[in-house]
Amino acid sequence: MDWLMSLPVFPDQEPGFVSSPRFGVFRGSQLIEEFIGDHFSFSFAPPQDWRDSRGATALLIGGRPFWIMADTLSKLSDMTLRVVEVDVAVGDSALSIRRFLIPSENTPSGNSARMDRPY
Repeated sequence: MDWLMSLPVFPDQEPGFVSSPRFGVFRGSQLIEEFIGDHFSFSFAPPQDWRDSRGATALLIGGRPFWIMADTLSKLSDMTLRVVEVDVAVGDSALSIRRFLIPSENTPSGNSARMDRPY
C-alpha cells in the first residue's frame, strides 16, 4: 500500500499492476537502463484502456483506484513479493537506482541489487 500511495498522479490516467520479464530505457536507439528478471510494476493508462483493451479489473486500495489484469493476478497466487533496489545503468551510463517488486525466490540477473525487503 505504501508503494501504491507513493505513485504520482497523472490527469486522466490510473495506475495498473502488471508483470514483465524485463525493464529498459532508451535514449534514441541506445539502451541506457536495463533490468532483466520477472518483476511486477505499476504503469499508467486511461481507465477505458485498462477496461476495454486490456480486460483489467478495477480495485480500490487506500481510496486510490488501480487496475489489475487477470494474467497478472494469476501469477501472484501464493507468491510473496519483495522490493529490490537495483543499479540499472548500462555501460558508461551514470549510476541509476530503481525499485522493483520481484518474487521472493528470484534473484535479479545481470544487475546489482542494493537492498531488498519483504513487501
